Amino acid sequence: MVLFSAMVSEGFEPSGVVLASVLSACAQSSCSSLGKEIHAYIDDKGVEMNVILGTALINMYAKNGELIEARRIFDGLRERNAATWNAMICGLAPPRPRQRSHPYVCRDGERERESEA
Repeated sequence: MVLFSAMVSEGFEPSGVVLASVLSACAQSSCSSLGKEIHAYIDDKGVEMNVILGTALINMYAKNGELIEARRIFDGLRERNAATWNAMICGLAPPRPRQRSHPYVCRDGERERESEA
């Protein structure tokens, strides 16, 4: 994420593909603050909101729990593809229950409680 900021500060204007890649990293790392900055950058610079960039924004907002903003972007897209629908559907899905750790990973005492459950 620091590299993106350095790239922009050096005067490089990233393409939609680069912005989509950084938004994907924001989604995976729960970095919504940078994602919002990128969204503002897109709006300020007038970057074309194509299906790839729109889907990346939806995915970033949805994975960071900001479903209203994800839905606003989804509704505003002129074009949607399977990935766009998937990003919105996955964002609306309830969170998965926490998976149990492998018994050998648990701390002492937890293993017995898990086997009793």
